[in-house]
Amino acid sequence: MKYILCLLIFFLFLEKPHAQIVRIDYLMETVPQLVAPISNTPLAKNQYPISMHYGSAQIKNLDIITKLKRKTITRIDLIYTAYKRSNKFEQHSLNRQRIQTLKRHFPIVFDNNLIQWNFIEQQTTDYQMAEDLFHGFMVYTTEPAEVSAPNSSTISESSNGRSKLSTEEEIVIIKKILEEAFGSSSGTFASESPLSGGGGTYEAPKTIIKIDTLISERVIKNTTRRFTGLYLPRNKRLLEKGKRFKRPGLFKLRKKESLDPDPALDKTVYDTTFTESEIYEEGSTTRSIISTLSKSGYSGGWSPGRSSYRQHLQDTVVLRVLEKRKTRWENHIIVEDVTGSMYPYIAQTFIWRRNNFERLNAPPFVFFNDGDTGPNGYEHIGNIKGIYDIQDDNIEVVEEVCYSTMRKGSGRDAPENNLEAVIKALKKYPDNEGIVMIADNFAPVKDIKLLSKIDIPIQIILCGVERSGGRIHADYLKIAIKTKGAIYTMNDDFEALSELEGGNTIKIGDQKFKLTGDELLLVH
Repeated sequence: MKYILCLLIFFLFLEKPHAQIVRIDYLMETVPQLVAPISNTPLAKNQYPISMHYGSAQIKNLDIITKLKRKTITRIDLIYTAYKRSNKFEQHSLNRQRIQTLKRHFPIVFDNNLIQWNFIEQQTTDYQMAEDLFHGFMVYTTEPAEVSAPNSSTISESSNGRSKLSTEEEIVIIKKILEEAFGSSSGTFASESPLSGGGGTYEAPKTIIKIDTLISERVIKNTTRRFTGLYLPRNKRLLEKGKRFKRPGLFKLRKKESLDPDPALDKTVYDTTFTESEIYEEGSTTRSIISTLSKSGYSGGWSPGRSSYRQHLQDTVVLRVLEKRKTRWENHIIVEDVTGSMYPYIAQTFIWRRNNFERLNAPPFVFFNDGDTGPNGYEHIGNIKGIYDIQDDNIEVVEEVCYSTMRKGSGRDAPENNLEAVIKALKKYPDNEGIVMIADNFAPVKDIKLLSKIDIPIQIILCGVERSGGRIHADYLKIAIKTKGAIYTMNDDFEALSELEGGNTIKIGDQKFKLTGDELLLVH
């Protein structure tokens, strides 16, 4: 019995705990916002207070953290009062204690670099008022927005795109988009789907309309000069000697010293304008970043920008990236998240597949839904399931497998079992050259600890990055760096991530990361 107990203890401590990307030291450098006392007003539906007493780091309502674990968090405010009764009191130390308490009870928020953190310092000189004000953390989750559902009025969709549509409504929208693009809800088929016993195959459309898809590339130059924090002398002799001052002087006559705009901060964007144009020959090139879609099956000049469902196709990252790299990734497995946030991107995957079925080999598809309706907690990592694969020349068969996977999912929490799906894909299709993962930027990778089991490049098409202000979830950065893959968003291609070495830093959006060993850390 003692031997078994020793083994259990050994394996318990065998795994090295990972460094959380959002460190307390990093947060403690946050500059507080000074505000008047916050009035006690009714909370919005997306606000959840984690309350503490004045001068205390103990949480009063721990039960609320259980509710928050299944929600997508976008922002956390540490709210406190500047008033202190003793000169020995250190607010900085209490703030640190409060964050440490939150980390002890709610550690997963320190793994999510998409969350915006604020320090809110309420100003008052009255002790009684200070004691009565709110102290603790105000947590913000995704806020509902209105979108149109098929054959109904409006329904809610969260601000990060996680759908409040029912699964059947999502599937109806996908089918209607395909019907609009190709002239029939299921494409042009010779007979019934094999799923209903017909044994049909996909046929080329009889009328070929060639569309020049103008997804043009342009560079927005960075014109912001960066202040160095120093001031230039007005005396020419001192200026030539390199003299600098830390202050602007008594009469503020000194000029700020500024660096020239950094070309590395230039931003490449893609204008998704879709127009009909003259017929091009196969292999011809245009000004567009994507070559002309010769032999397009689109019906009547359809394009995402003209679609009746264009509100669902505002982020066309999947179409852009798959079309641009269709020949380079021809022998790759497509692993796609089909949970409740992803129906607009699933539609784009099928649009791309139908439009290229004659020219490309049928790739294997692996769809995952984070565990059907079974156990999907962190204790089940590696065996969450809800993963279904298909390789078939009949695209309708592929689509039906996807719809079936969607229906079996439950959408109980935000993190997904991406890497379990990748491992299953590699076991089932070992002869392929790599993985193309289509994933939700707002969905953390629940099984990131499985990354060490994967030694093949993963090319990640990341959806919804623009809704996070250009921030990329660190889990996907880790995957791309470790597997020597890349990340593709609507406006940026990060193809050099595999070249990062220990100690290197990289800036993405408004965040800067440092690679320390195998871990990524946020730095200022």
